[in-house]
Amino acid sequence: MSEREPTGAAHATASRYPAPVRRLSLLICGLLLTTLLVASVPRRSEVRRVASLPAAPEVVHGLLAALPEGPAWCSWEPALRPPGDTALVPTADEPRGLWFDVPGASLRKAALLLEPEGDGTRLEWLDVLHLSGNPLASIQALTRPQRIGAQLEDSLTGLRDVLEARR
Repeated sequence: MSEREPTGAAHATASRYPAPVRRLSLLICGLLLTTLLVASVPRRSEVRRVASLPAAPEVVHGLLAALPEGPAWCSWEPALRPPGDTALVPTADEPRGLWFDVPGASLRKAALLLEPEGDGTRLEWLDVLHLSGNPLASIQALTRPQRIGAQLEDSLTGLRDVLEARR
């Protein structure tokens, strides 16, 4: 055996590739993993809740139109602002629904769609956040459906209570 050939433990730790090649390989693997991670994060987060309400669409629409003023029955975060400091910008108001832009760091929109259903109204409430490929926002968005979903559910319960009290 020659002196240049490592034996035993030295042989187990020696590599047949020089250090620069190993470093380059690690760098390439790291870049590939980062690319996969960034490519797999969601580009948008959508929270949707649907409820059947005991009132005609016109009545429900009238209550929903007050969202920018932060009605007491609503616990949806964009509607909870001090008077005059609205976080909702109406973009469309039609008998079949209302649409809002929610100003902030990311592009966020909300839609409240009304559909007659028997003697009442079917309300579909959507809150959509476009994440623009921001990995940090995407990580935060993992808890968003649960948090925003709870706000929408509480708001729908409050809206239903108001409508039932009017009957």
